[in-house]
Amino acid sequence: MKCGKILFCAVDVAVGFLYFELSACRWTACKDKKSVVIFWLANPLTAIISSRGNADVLVCAVVLWTLYLLMRNQWRLASLVYGLLAVHVKLYPIIYLPSIFLSLSSVSLSSGWIDYIKRLISNVKGYIFVMIFSSSLLALTFICYILYGMPYVNEALLYHLHRTDTRHNFSPYFYLLYLAADNAQLSRLIGFCAFIPQVSLIIWLAFRFHDDLPFCWLITTVVFVSFNKVCTSQYFIWYICLLPIAQRNIEISTKTAVYLIILWFLGQAFWLCPAYLFEFHGLDTFCLIWLSSLFFLAINTGIIVQLIRRHDSKRKR
Repeated sequence: MKCGKILFCAVDVAVGFLYFELSACRWTACKDKKSVVIFWLANPLTAIISSRGNADVLVCAVVLWTLYLLMRNQWRLASLVYGLLAVHVKLYPIIYLPSIFLSLSSVSLSSGWIDYIKRLISNVKGYIFVMIFSSSLLALTFICYILYGMPYVNEALLYHLHRTDTRHNFSPYFYLLYLAADNAQLSRLIGFCAFIPQVSLIIWLAFRFHDDLPFCWLITTVVFVSFNKVCTSQYFIWYICLLPIAQRNIEISTKTAVYLIILWFLGQAFWLCPAYLFEFHGLDTFCLIWLSSLFFLAINTGIIVQLIRRHDSKRKR
């Protein structure tokens, strides 16, 4: 376990290096580059997650590596990293595929719908990216299947389709799944209903912001995590790792940023109070936990709206 923690901490430092390289694509001032690196390396949340033996920092590293390669126009290599590492290690980075495909088409709605559709149809780079990504992912998945059999397929892939986590978490869906625990059909229906807003918003965000991949990935991840049927603290690092790179095109005052951060932590604090009473005192606070989950979702939705507005206001200038 100690070796694993050392590995994750080393990857944590490697992410700092990736930040420096990514910031070189976005900023010219050395001060800005250093501040981005410091945000990650001096962040207690990311340090705690890595030092306690959580592997999510590995996913952050390969996601940032994929983003870096795309921003450097090395999209063929990016497709390999995306398929062999990012999506293979953790399935959630698949949510970035629509925005990647659209960004490679260099298409914009300002040119009109007809030209927009033509460019999408003739998006050779996008199709090649999808082919390389899917073939590399399928090849590695097949190798793992040969080595480990159906248990690998069930645990790595199929598990996410029928997962019903009835343990209390930040997602409001947990209480519905808890009440429907004895009804498999109803549980599947709830899971499907949770899936619809996620997919709809991911596709809409890809069309809206594919010309700014760092911001698009940030807001897409926040939406995915916030509206997921399971939401835990370790998921937050998935979008926190994208924040320093994406914030360049978000016009927001320090006062507003601090206000949103306080709101975000306040939402978690409200949730943790009834969760603590349930875990350590055995009190029946499930309804309060559910209401706190709804409150936290409302806060996250408000933050999403604010980030989009601040991004749009800067882009119009």
